[in-house]
Amino acid sequence: MPAWRRVWLLVVTLLLALSCLATAGPYTDSAHGNTTTGVDRSSIDARYSTFIKGNCSHCHEQHSSLGGSEPLPVGSAHNPALRFAPEEHLCNICHDGSPVSKNIASEFNKQYRHPVTDYADRHTLSLDEKGQNGAPFRGLNRHAECSDCHEPHTAQGALHIAPGNDVSGMLLGVWGVEPNSDLRWQPALSFREESPATKEYQLCFKCHSGYALWEVDGIANFTGPSGVLITDQAMEFSKANRSAHPVRIGMNYQTGSYGTRSLSRDKMKAPWNLTIGEQTMYCSDCHDTDSSTVAGPHASANRFLLQGSWTWPYRPIDGKLWTLNDVRSNINSWNSRLLCAKCHSLNFNDMSDEHPHLKTGHTSNYGAEPYTTYDSSFSCVACHIPIPHGSAVSRLIGYDTLPEPYKITVSTGATFPVLRQFKKEQVYSKRSCFVPNTAACHSAHTIKVDGAD
Repeated sequence: MPAWRRVWLLVVTLLLALSCLATAGPYTDSAHGNTTTGVDRSSIDARYSTFIKGNCSHCHEQHSSLGGSEPLPVGSAHNPALRFAPEEHLCNICHDGSPVSKNIASEFNKQYRHPVTDYADRHTLSLDEKGQNGAPFRGLNRHAECSDCHEPHTAQGALHIAPGNDVSGMLLGVWGVEPNSDLRWQPALSFREESPATKEYQLCFKCHSGYALWEVDGIANFTGPSGVLITDQAMEFSKANRSAHPVRIGMNYQTGSYGTRSLSRDKMKAPWNLTIGEQTMYCSDCHDTDSSTVAGPHASANRFLLQGSWTWPYRPIDGKLWTLNDVRSNINSWNSRLLCAKCHSLNFNDMSDEHPHLKTGHTSNYGAEPYTTYDSSFSCVACHIPIPHGSAVSRLIGYDTLPEPYKITVSTGATFPVLRQFKKEQVYSKRSCFVPNTAACHSAHTIKVDGAD
């Protein structure tokens, strides 16, 4: 062998060794690299028993390392980083119930899921997708893969604990994005890449924001598994909006809000009734699996990838919109199915005093069908925005001028929300709202004064 070639091989070997040493600490501390509980393919193929648990060789083929033979890749011939299988196929070898007990692979058979199995060969390597201003997640490159959310060399086993929004152990080491600007109900002008991400929502924003969508109105021209147009969630959670769930920041720091920004403690359930105004929440506090045996927002039997048995804005018993009457009359299992009830302490007084709607005998078309009934006949989305991440109006109120999917049309032809103006007040009355072309709210007057949205 020529001398120059021997030198070249020595240099390459040294560089590889230094690379391994640089990442050895994080990897050996990870769930996959732990020598006691780490990745181990020996139960799948006995030849791997020569490698200890956590050894790189359980995932990466090192050129005829198994008795002079090199296994063919699983699922496709495309095999970057010398992995035994591309994309999700590699993870499913273990995360299908055996040898890892939690069956994540089966989650993606559910109707509402992240489309991990739908877009083959669009994902390259997660780190290679940085620095391209969202192009790998846009248009024909749109995809979702395990490594978009999980970094297998650093991930640990700990799940998130609410309240909060810091990345959990499962998400350690993954890069994400953060808006560089906050505008009221407008897409952010630019994003910066955070590597690694420190907040869970930064991972979500790689796909669910203008970083990938590039839509001037924040609404994409394609739908997700739930049949609704995809929206810009960075726009919805903007700090400049009048209201938003505290995913990015605590309510005290919602700069676009005025007056009392957070709800009172008695309106919230534990642990959300502590450090009111300071606490934050995860996207996965609402969007998560419906399973009791696995965790994470991989998939759900519920529309919009909602956790457990929670639903919104339609009640599961008949497919009609949730109404205030469900709470007032304690019907339709609202306390275990209406998503708002997961965190908010709803009760009869809330429905009667803080939602001062129709009086007995008045007729309204603000539910899923016309009503002639009492105060609490309104559907929730008659006033509140159907995508309750955030709003240009206080208290997650929506206006009738909103486009789809921030507007809902039901079988009767009625559309929601129905309000045109809203005034944020300490004590609400029928004069806090304005509904055009109707006397139902007794609001044929203008309430556009200081403190109104």
